[in-house]
Amino acid sequence: MLWLLILGNEAIGVEFSQLAVEAFFTENSLSTTTTTLQDKFSLTGVGAVYDRASLVALPPEMRAAYAEHMQSLFQSGTKTLLVAFNYPQHEMQGPPFSVNAQEVQAL
Repeated sequence: MLWLLILGNEAIGVEFSQLAVEAFFTENSLSTTTTTLQDKFSLTGVGAVYDRASLVALPPEMRAAYAEHMQSLFQSGTKTLLVAFNYPQHEMQGPPFSVNAQEVQAL
């Protein structure tokens, strides 16, 4: 988000953890206005997406609905940068969960 702001872009963050929000703004000496949404996914008009920890935070049975909803938020062709982890799931129960390249492509 900082990089986008430095380049002069508007950046809107969606975060489930209030603690994470407060830490981000404190660590970066930023002031902001926060809004609590009843539906965390009611944000529309998205020009680009940076998904740092959302998909990998969801168990497999929730990922398709998440992906469908994310697709409804932006136009076809919107650039998306997704951070995912691919590791033997039996080594750690998650989250973060392992999401391999084939699943990412399918979603």
